[in-house]
Amino acid sequence: MVLNTKEALPRFANRQELYLQILDKVATDYGDAAARLQELVAKGQTEEARFLAHTLRGVVGNIGAQELFAVCSRLELALGEEPSGENPAEIVEEVAGAMQRLLACIAEGVRF
Repeated sequence: MVLNTKEALPRFANRQELYLQILDKVATDYGDAAARLQELVAKGQTEEARFLAHTLRGVVGNIGAQELFAVCSRLELALGEEPSGENPAEIVEEVAGAMQRLLACIAEGVRF
């Protein structure tokens, strides 16, 4: 399940139209986040990458994108002051895949 709408909708006062508007905004504002993360990690801009991963994690957590939320959490830990030991570049690839699935789900239309 790409989006857990049952979990997310109460955060939007069960207003489906508002939720759909937010999904569109997320797609517009964060659709390129994986590419931005790849660039930041490649350039060694760890703090900026961690901040973007943290921001993205919060946004996708609110809309119920659980897979992307989990991957962003791992990336944030890998980029932290006490790194988890995972390779951030590899996790960014997972972020990219999860983001593609989320964007496809939004484009296809969310079912409630």
